[in-house]
Amino acid sequence: MSKSEQKRRPAKRKVVRRPKAPDYGAEFGRRLKKVRAEAGLTQETLAELADISTDYVKRLEGGHYVPTIAVVDSIRCALNLSWDQMMGS
Repeated sequence: MSKSEQKRRPAKRKVVRRPKAPDYGAEFGRRLKKVRAEAGLTQETLAELADISTDYVKRLEGGHYVPTIAVVDSIRCALNLSWDQMMGS
């Protein structure tokens, strides 16, 4: 490539990467799986006690969803945990 062709090339853009945002769904899912296992419950039993679907429990534990406060409260009550215990504080 000649010098004149090199001069015509556009400069490469510098890519600025943002810090990765926390994945609250994954964090909650790991916590839910842990407290459910500690309580000795299956996903099906927890779903029944919390009045939510088994599929929803599976998706929560997989980190696919971030639950509403109402859902967290239902799960917390089903597991007989305080808010601090449920959220890992």
